[in-house]
Amino acid sequence: MKYLTSLLALVLASTLCHSQLVEISNANGTFHGEWRIANAKSVVIVIPGSGAIDRDGNSGSMQGNDLAYLADSLHKHGFSVLTTDKMNAAASSVSETADVRFEDFISLASDWVIVAVDSGYSDITVIGHSQGALTALELAKNVNVKRVISLCGAGRPINEVLKDQYAQQIPEPYISKIGVALDSLHDGYFPESPHFAVNSLFAPGNREFLASWMSFDPCESIAAAKKPVLIIGGSTDIQVLQEEGDRLAECNPDAEYVIIEGMGHMLRKAPGARMLALSYYGRPDLPLHSELTTTIVDFLQKN
Repeated sequence: MKYLTSLLALVLASTLCHSQLVEISNANGTFHGEWRIANAKSVVIVIPGSGAIDRDGNSGSMQGNDLAYLADSLHKHGFSVLTTDKMNAAASSVSETADVRFEDFISLASDWVIVAVDSGYSDITVIGHSQGALTALELAKNVNVKRVISLCGAGRPINEVLKDQYAQQIPEPYISKIGVALDSLHDGYFPESPHFAVNSLFAPGNREFLASWMSFDPCESIAAAKKPVLIIGGSTDIQVLQEEGDRLAECNPDAEYVIIEGMGHMLRKAPGARMLALSYYGRPDLPLHSELTTTIVDFLQKN
């Protein structure tokens, strides 16, 4: 659903650390972001991953602050940073009448680009984490975006990724039924949930959103990018495996591709074993992987 931004930017608060809360409103609701302002014309816009993720990378009891730490780190290197809530983050407010599709995520991110342009920035980078990586790759088409970064982003349509993820958690024959249901969604049909573990995935409303998400192939998105692109993956990411980054790199040989050894999905050092890695989620006491910020800054300075 296309929509117009009725209120581009409203500064709500300012703190001593040069941070400002920002609000934008459109036909889908009211959404929040946060500036970290530096004395530079370069700005990095951060798009979170899937779920009700806020601008700090948090959702519910999962309070790891991974995106807040990344924004702070980039800010310390002299970049202005605009972190943004997902449409369904707790602090934001999706309209009860909103019929949200993946295209709306892209449109909302485009609105944040307009906010950056209207704020005087001419050098704009978009970083997307996980699901947000696909949004970032789509924003490579935006004339105001200079470069994009796919951070722990998939290289295949989400139906194919979900099949592999559920195969690690659900035994046969249920995983085959889930795969058939996902393929049906991809083909335009809307099946009932084949297993209680995926009831929320196939719930009315969400399955329509999921079908819209499936219609985007990250390989096609990155292949169409005519701007500098950086692909970053973690060697111990249990959600988005290294093979996904490999595929993205194959789809755009001009993109820069970096696998950070020992980095998990939450952008910290983490083990590769699934059960152990899960214990590293929601850990604000753990710092970002030491190579993440330097990898991003090197790319920004070169391009």
